[in-house]
Amino acid sequence: MELLNGENAISILNNPFKKECVIDILIRYTISNFSGKGYWYGKVEFKNGNTQGLQEFRGYTPEDFKRLVKDIENFVNTL
Repeated sequence: MELLNGENAISILNNPFKKECVIDILIRYTISNFSGKGYWYGKVEFKNGNTQGLQEFRGYTPEDFKRLVKDIENFVNTL
């Protein structure tokens, strides 16, 4: 795999995890069909050329909306 190593490497992957590559931020509230409990879910999607990336935020209770928003904001600000 010499083509993928060294100074003359052929780049087949573009790092999507950059602030300028964010294409979507989603925050959704869902009620489970099984338990009937609600929860918050968030994700940040990236795209750089044909390379895509996803960062998910899970495990937020109904009371955690502000914390989810802050966690997503902090994540994007660290890119």
